[in-house]
Amino acid sequence: MKAASFSGGLKLDVPRDLQLSDIETMPDPQRVLIPLKQDRETSCSLLVQKKSEIHQGEMLGESPSCAVHASISGHVTEIDKNFSLLSGEIATAVTIESNGQQASSNNKPQPRRVEKVGRNDPCPCGSGKKYKHCCGKRT
Repeated sequence: MKAASFSGGLKLDVPRDLQLSDIETMPDPQRVLIPLKQDRETSCSLLVQKKSEIHQGEMLGESPSCAVHASISGHVTEIDKNFSLLSGEIATAVTIESNGQQASSNNKPQPRRVEKVGRNDPCPCGSGKKYKHCCGKRT
């Protein structure tokens, strides 16, 4: 079974035993509808206006217990009441039309590059001992 994802999120109906190799990357959506009520108890206050320019990750609404962020960059085309699958109730929702400037998956953090310590080199912890007799024993 293949699951779909885009840079702003992952499809919700994925099996629990999903492997990373099973995830297929999809193009970013052109339009998203984001409910501001994420659960039954908490409703978020609206922080954006219609026609506002929004960037991916920008806060759309907040409450004392949660914040709602934009999953794509673009502009707010609609703020209306819609049925929220998350809360099971009618709630305010923000519709965002994409401007095509999503944070690409190329912006992933790069792995840190560290030089390998040889067994007979001085330990990097600064003890003055050889690595094999100090921190190298733990590995």
